[in-house]
Amino acid sequence: MKSIKRFFSNYSRITCIVIGFLLIAGGLTVLIADKISTETVEYDAESALKTAQELMPDRVDLYPEERSKDYMPAMEIKGLNIAGIIDLPDQDYKAVFRSTWDADHARALPCRYTGSVYNRTLVIGAYGGTGQFDFAKRLDAGQILYITDMEGGRYRYEIKRIEHAKRISEKKLTSGDWDLTLFVKQTSGGYLLLRCRVTTASVG
Repeated sequence: MKSIKRFFSNYSRITCIVIGFLLIAGGLTVLIADKISTETVEYDAESALKTAQELMPDRVDLYPEERSKDYMPAMEIKGLNIAGIIDLPDQDYKAVFRSTWDADHARALPCRYTGSVYNRTLVIGAYGGTGQFDFAKRLDAGQILYITDMEGGRYRYEIKRIEHAKRISEKKLTSGDWDLTLFVKQTSGGYLLLRCRVTTASVG
C-alpha cells in the first residue's frame, strides 16, 4: 500500500512539474511571438510612412473647402490601405493611418473610423500603447496636428477640447460641431477624445 501511495505521490509531483514547465514554455512562446509581431508592425509602419512620403505629390497646405469631393483617396502600401499621414510635431510623432476601421488593426496603426477631411467629419481611432499614442495624456488644448491626404493636401488642426469617456459609440464620436475627432483607447481603460477644428494653414 505504501509503495502505491509513494508511486502516486511521485507521479503527482512529476505531473505538476511537467504542467508547470509547459505553462512557462507556453508563456515564453507568447511573449516571443508578441515581441516579433510588435517589431514587425513597427517596421511595417515605418516602412509604410517612408514609402507614402516618397509616393505622395508635393505637399500643399489646403482648407477642406478646396476639395470638391468627400471621399478620401487611399493607396495600398506594404499591404496596408493607407488614407494619409497624421502628424503631431510637438510630440515628434508621425504615422500613416489606415483608410478603414478595424479594432485589431488600430492597436498597431491609427485607423479612419468614419468621415472625411473634405467635409469636416473625419474621425480617427488610435491606441494608447507604447509606440503609438502613449503620449496622449500629455496633450493639451491648443496643440497643433496635421492630416495629409494621399494627394499631398495638408490640413492643419488645433486641439480645442479633450474629453474623457469610459465607453464610446458612433453617436458620441460624431456628436458636436467638430472638424476632426481623434479618439485614443487607453491601456488603463477608457478613452480620450481629442476634439479639433481646422485652423490657419502654414507650411512648415
